Amino acid sequence: MEEPRPALGTETFDRLHDLIPFCVREILLVSSLYDSFILGEDLQLTEQLLNSFQDMGLSYPPRVTRVDNAERALQALKERPFDMVLATMRLGGMAPVPFAQEVKRRHPNLPVILLAYSTAALPPSPERQALPGIDKVFVWSGDSGILLSIVKFVEDRLNADHDTRGGKVRVLILVENSARYYSSFLPLIYSEIVRHTVALLSESFNPMQKRLRMRARPKILLAETYEEGLALYLRYRSYVLGILSDVRFPREQRLDPKAGFRLVEEIWRHDPVLPILLQSSARENEAHARALGLPFLNKTSPTLLQDLRSFLLTDLGFGEFTFRAGDGRTFGSAATASDLLRLMREVPDESLSHHAERHHFSNWFYARGEFELADALRSRRRGDFKAPTDLRDFIVRTIHPFAEAPATSDPDEAPGGSIGAERFSRVGGGSMGGKARGMAFLGTLLAQNRLATSVPGAILSVPRSMVIGTDAFDEFLRQNPLREAALEGAPDAQTAAAFVRAPLPESVASQIARFLEREHRPLAVRSSSLLEDSQELPLAGIYATYMLPNNHPDLRVRMGQLCTAVRMVYA
Repeated sequence: MEEPRPALGTETFDRLHDLIPFCVREILLVSSLYDSFILGEDLQLTEQLLNSFQDMGLSYPPRVTRVDNAERALQALKERPFDMVLATMRLGGMAPVPFAQEVKRRHPNLPVILLAYSTAALPPSPERQALPGIDKVFVWSGDSGILLSIVKFVEDRLNADHDTRGGKVRVLILVENSARYYSSFLPLIYSEIVRHTVALLSESFNPMQKRLRMRARPKILLAETYEEGLALYLRYRSYVLGILSDVRFPREQRLDPKAGFRLVEEIWRHDPVLPILLQSSARENEAHARALGLPFLNKTSPTLLQDLRSFLLTDLGFGEFTFRAGDGRTFGSAATASDLLRLMREVPDESLSHHAERHHFSNWFYARGEFELADALRSRRRGDFKAPTDLRDFIVRTIHPFAEAPATSDPDEAPGGSIGAERFSRVGGGSMGGKARGMAFLGTLLAQNRLATSVPGAILSVPRSMVIGTDAFDEFLRQNPLREAALEGAPDAQTAAAFVRAPLPESVASQIARFLEREHRPLAVRSSSLLEDSQELPLAGIYATYMLPNNHPDLRVRMGQLCTAVRMVYA
């Protein structure tokens, strides 16, 4: 009979699992033969989407079904359901706007996106806002990334209410009225957000947990006018991570060359420390933005990508946490919650207050999907504490359980995980065996029940560990002709020598190197097998544990020693 699984992290699992209730699975592409030739046949278009999804670590790319005129499109909508209609400017038998109106008459909630090949065929921005039946206009520039951006734009818009209120997912608002600019800007933002979100996922998470964590990436919402941008901010004010805004866009149905600055002033009435990036192709706006203390992005700059990446890493919390003072001085950077906790005890009061007043600590944890911890940090302001030492003590107490506790990452255990997963890193898939599973269980138990600091004067924790899953062992045997030799019953010394000569898989060796870069204490290397601790045939205690001092100044030497010990365990 299957043993009951411990109910660890079920609340987090359920919350992540319930995110993104609406997904674009089926796309109806309506285009002329010439337009479809430009875009690529439906199979090629599906492959473009598949490649984009795979490159960004996303799952479930949608399928594209193409028809060449409006009449066939309406017939296809009668025959089976679609999640989105993507129409080009040239449709056989009907103009785009009447076609969109007819689609909306029959299917009021079905998103209809218009894809143009240049802005010359589009009406000006204020008039484009009122194109009946069309939810948004995008401009195709030959970059297949726009297809993924259109899909994510539709999903984010329809899921934002549910995912923010039910899952506390953050929102990034882009205010831009130029279809050409937002059509090129959105793919860049999505790729950067997804890439950094993937980079922040701990190696200790199994594939299922990583897919669930990806659901918690920030939503990107697009506004084309002052009124839309302000409405989005007020609607999601408690969840807004940051705002990227143009300077010149419609306000009160007229193009306002200073609308972006007016929007900033209004938002600052509610939240004077919200991260905001202003962007413009007019250089004269840069001085005004700098005078307000705002970062500025020149949309014609050759360093556009680098400047955007810097904003995401520094202001929105997707990179290392760098302790700064108001004048720009730095006091160290933290890549993990443990590093942050260590520096928290050392940095000057002025740096601590600088970051606390601007919600930098909570933003950093929001970017990592640790919503409960981020909410706890944001619930208190600098003014709530009489002295900086009280503020420091509060932040340390709040972060400590997350920084010290390992995450459960074995597929056989309940889903979960925390930012403290750097104490329990995992290499490869498959099972991680009985001992590792037990350590993960105890570590998670300590964290979720707040037992780590429950005894005054003592800290309860499990050792910092790295577990190599069984898939890595299988790969090691596959890439080296060792399985047959090991099963032939050769003497132990001969088997061990053959295993030691064989290289570990590159994916395993590289992660071992990263582990050693930050771990300099003595190590114990031993097995954590599937059957070693079974009650029917116990083998506990008959395998060697390899003790390594791990103190050589040369990383390559320590790397060689640890890899040899792993291969000896495999032997």
